[in-house]
Amino acid sequence: MAMNQSGRALVCTVLFTLVGVFLIESPFGQMVEERFGLALLFRLRGVREPPSNVVIVNVDHRSSWMLGLPKQFDRWPRLLFARLLDRLVTAGAAVVVFDIHFAETRDPVNDRVFAESIRRFGRVVLCEKLVRRSGNAGPGSSGQLSAEVDELIPPAPIFADAALARAPFPIPKIPVRVSRSWTFKSSAGGIPTLPVVALQVMALEDYEHLYRVLRLLVPDCAATVPSDGSEVPNTIGLVDTMRRIRSLCLQFSESGRDAAGRIEQTVRLLPAPRQQQLRGLLAAYLGENSIHIDFYGPPATIPTFSYHDILADRNLDDPRIGALIKDSVVFVGAAGTSWSEQQDGFYTVFSQADGLDLSGVELAATVFANLSENRPVRQVSTATGSGLTLAAALTGSLACFLLPPLPAALLLVGCGASYLMVVAAWFSLAGAWSPIVVPLAVLLPGVFLAAMVTRYLGARREREHIEKAFRLYLPDAVVQELSRDLSFITTGDRTVYGVCLLSDAKNYTALSEQLTPTELSALMKRYFEQLFRQVNEQEGLVCNIVGDAMFALWPSAGPQRALKEKACRAAVQIQTAVQRFNREHSDRQLPTRVGLHAGYLLMGNIGAEGHFEYAPVGDIVNTASRIEGLNKYLGTWLIASREVVEGGDGIDSRYLGRFLLGGKSKSVSVFELLPPGELCGKRRLLITEIFPEGLELFLQGRWQDAAAVFEQACALDSKDGPSQFYLRRCALYRQDSPPEDWEGVIRLEK
Repeated sequence: MAMNQSGRALVCTVLFTLVGVFLIESPFGQMVEERFGLALLFRLRGVREPPSNVVIVNVDHRSSWMLGLPKQFDRWPRLLFARLLDRLVTAGAAVVVFDIHFAETRDPVNDRVFAESIRRFGRVVLCEKLVRRSGNAGPGSSGQLSAEVDELIPPAPIFADAALARAPFPIPKIPVRVSRSWTFKSSAGGIPTLPVVALQVMALEDYEHLYRVLRLLVPDCAATVPSDGSEVPNTIGLVDTMRRIRSLCLQFSESGRDAAGRIEQTVRLLPAPRQQQLRGLLAAYLGENSIHIDFYGPPATIPTFSYHDILADRNLDDPRIGALIKDSVVFVGAAGTSWSEQQDGFYTVFSQADGLDLSGVELAATVFANLSENRPVRQVSTATGSGLTLAAALTGSLACFLLPPLPAALLLVGCGASYLMVVAAWFSLAGAWSPIVVPLAVLLPGVFLAAMVTRYLGARREREHIEKAFRLYLPDAVVQELSRDLSFITTGDRTVYGVCLLSDAKNYTALSEQLTPTELSALMKRYFEQLFRQVNEQEGLVCNIVGDAMFALWPSAGPQRALKEKACRAAVQIQTAVQRFNREHSDRQLPTRVGLHAGYLLMGNIGAEGHFEYAPVGDIVNTASRIEGLNKYLGTWLIASREVVEGGDGIDSRYLGRFLLGGKSKSVSVFELLPPGELCGKRRLLITEIFPEGLELFLQGRWQDAAAVFEQACALDSKDGPSQFYLRRCALYRQDSPPEDWEGVIRLEK
């Protein structure tokens, strides 16, 4: 039946949904969505207000000029950093993070003052450098093999020992646009990165609640991590504690997810602002090694103060500055305010047209802010992405296949705009990253194009559908002729050479009396399905079915051995398929007899007065029907004439003799086609030696000797129909011999 527009829309929906899901989940699709889709969401959203607990102190060129210092801030006296730290502590900073690598010692006095300031405050995190080096592949290697390894370069010992913690902050560099940040660097031994360490320092006062959550996830965690947050710096150290917590969280089993409700109850014991902070910390411990950064905007979106401004006494009295620093995490580093003075710019979605990028300290502060409010960019789940893809494909398919082109195009534009508005709003409110490029740039245009091509080819497709419907009843060549010229109905008779196969089901009459018409129809459909499949597999043509009988044909311009072999294989396969069918329908079995014959016949349109039937006409068809009926006499199921069997390879057969069938004037030599595996054991002896010997004696008119051989055959196999037939025929001819001019032809009246 021709598929209607709704059906086409459904098929299109399924196909484009599968394509869309594959693209979204593929590495290439992820790259495209990240590069174009995520960037579009940021541009549509614009600037987002950062949380109030993060501030940046910019070690900028203005400060170097105001303080009379070199532009290379790593050459500044450490006493100035001590003063900065003291000023921040006075202003009420909760944590100070230096995105500056103090790798070397300088003036011993200044270094000692700075170290004492770090130790006195007790909540300072220093940056350590992470470099990738080439090293030997392993112990005992020849030195020819090398591997890339990450090496941590800590600050100078005087500063490293004074700090509460130190951590790296590695970032991918240009030309890759930065969109992700590591939370834990697995290639460096699973070390936490600078923003995560800063968050853990900020949340040390809530360590008791974090420990309770760990107990819910891993009940025996007491042997791994301290139970009291005050013990962390004095025992194994903060960073090592974080590594152990991360390891425990990675061991969190699926069965432990039942504890989610109790975890949330534990988190809710905290004040509201700290609840989100603990959730963000847990998400970092339990999540992947990296997150997608939710950028707040262009450079200086996070409150940023010049180094010199903080050192000036009068500025700290400014309520705006003091309020921002109080209880905040302060990141200290070089955040350039122009392209010329930027030292470590990173290309992001908010990079400016004048070349100004986000600096490393701004990225670190951004990642910390994302974690502290538990709102990095989170890609929607596979199920949600698949649902959005399905919605886009379904909407596009229904619009394009059920509406005219122009309204469909307008509706697609409207739906695309609505989709973009919804996902952009979702991104703005919750940081949810939904696919954009695939639904809007692939699915909707793809569906529209598919529908337009379908409409453009509508007439041709309609013609093909009509031809397809006719092919259920007519051969392909006939349908093609009719589609070109209807006069073929009266002029289309063709003489062809064909191998004819006729089948007839035993027990059909009895079953038709026992079953209702509906039951009989259902049974015969399943039965013919088995027969048709074998014919089609051997490239035959089912020409007609009447009741329980099927007529199939292998036509060609002239005799072809390949067609005969295909017809024989189809006949043998039909017997195998019918046996399987009968095992599945033990109370409604349809044993099937098959006859084959070959020769020239006429394929033509038979009929008149507006009703025609395309059918084969000729003696070949009638003879094939008689050969099929011969099975009843011989006790066989599969007989073919010599015209079918001769010249064929790969099909085992047994010669059964010459017969003059009822209503015929010419005799036909027939063979029993044997299924694979028949010629083995006693059956092989019977078929290849005993039966041929008996048949030869029978043709010589030696009835007594022939009967003795056929009795021997029946003794080997009492169900061998041909042996039983000839045994009865021997008994008949002993009583009433055939004429003297008898040539071995057995005459059957029916």
